[in-house]
Amino acid sequence: MTTTSTTETTEDTSTGSTGASTTGEPPAVCCEPPLCGDPSIEACVCAFDPSCCAGPWTSECASLVVELDCGWCPTPEGPCCEVGAGPGCTDDAIESCVCAQLPGCCGDAWGAECVAAVDSLGCGICEEEPPKGECCEAHRGGGCLDGAVESCVCNLAPECCAGAWTEACVALVDQSGCGMCEIGGEGDCCMAQNGPGCGEPQIAMCVCAQDPFCCQQTWDSACAQEVEAFGCGVCQAGPGDCCVPGEGPGCVDLAVQECVCAVAPSCCQEQWSDACAALVEPLGCGMCGVPGETACCEPHDTPSCDDATIAECVCAQDPFCCEGTWDQGCVAEVEALGCGMCGGPSETACCETHGTPSCDDATVSECVCAQDPFCCNVQWDELCVSQVESLGCGMCEAPGETTCCEEQDTPECDDAAITQCVCAQDPFCCNVQWDGLCVSEVESFGCGMCG
Repeated sequence: MTTTSTTETTEDTSTGSTGASTTGEPPAVCCEPPLCGDPSIEACVCAFDPSCCAGPWTSECASLVVELDCGWCPTPEGPCCEVGAGPGCTDDAIESCVCAQLPGCCGDAWGAECVAAVDSLGCGICEEEPPKGECCEAHRGGGCLDGAVESCVCNLAPECCAGAWTEACVALVDQSGCGMCEIGGEGDCCMAQNGPGCGEPQIAMCVCAQDPFCCQQTWDSACAQEVEAFGCGVCQAGPGDCCVPGEGPGCVDLAVQECVCAVAPSCCQEQWSDACAALVEPLGCGMCGVPGETACCEPHDTPSCDDATIAECVCAQDPFCCEGTWDQGCVAEVEALGCGMCGGPSETACCETHGTPSCDDATVSECVCAQDPFCCNVQWDELCVSQVESLGCGMCEAPGETTCCEEQDTPECDDAAITQCVCAQDPFCCNVQWDGLCVSEVESFGCGMCG
């Protein structure tokens, strides 16, 4: 390489550097073959590739200027439909149109968003057939990714498949019953919410397609369980008692959960730890103490009860008792489900009808309810009383002789408990006639005594 050529090139580039300096960039030299006009850049490149100083300054040598950080060279513009390393693109009209709305495309780099804008802004055409998008999002292509939703909407509005899938097409998804887009909710889909929907639209849409209540009314605990049951998603371990640590975020009592998480958000985002359970009482969010062993045996308007062992046992089989209220049915289940004992005022209550479930003899109650859950879930009616003896669960005092021990031309007899007991096994006695067979069945069915 001659001294003359270097000098000439230096003079040429110094002239060019005057123009380059107006842009705030250093002069661009040694960026094109066949010569380099900067000794320091030459030395830097040739230290890596000596051939660049032994022969012509090739395009490979020029590319090393930037690659080795030996100097600065402007990044050449690329096609407008391809992502470029530098700003702008080769079509000035498209470049001007895009950069008018996305200045960064001409100031920083011609990225993927600039390429996409060529079509979306109407500046040019890059994709001959725009791809389909989500059914709940407007997009330039016709139709949408869900074939069933697409077919339903396009039957009503063919233009949604022939042209662009506009906001009007999106609105038809809900309005025409073709699918669901308007799904509210921001919480974890695996936890009960105070309103409809949950925070993950795809999961919500999947669940609500099979259980619309979850998106129309409220996303309750049943909806949360359906996330996995319907194959819509995977949940971590379900929330547990607010007074004990859990495997996942949150706890079963939404009011307590919201109260604690307002102070410690991680309790609803990561895990309901010992620290979260310990905050329940100090923050005034609820009670975790055990004020009395009989609280589980008394109905109340709040969920769960004061004996955590009994509460966990009952709620494992009847979640309502820990999610809704601890009502009379929950009290009855303490003994019926074998979770504990509540006791009673007298041993004869099982032989008397009453408006509450279960009776005061736990053994008799458990025996009857094992075959007739109604007696422990709703009330201890006349049939429950009659079943004490008919099911072999105990003995009640024999009633005095009644017309039930006499043949009659009419159906039924004058003792409702005996009538119901006999007719439950022989409907003829209540539908047609209380004949001699019905009389014999009073004792044979264990419904009463005739002497």
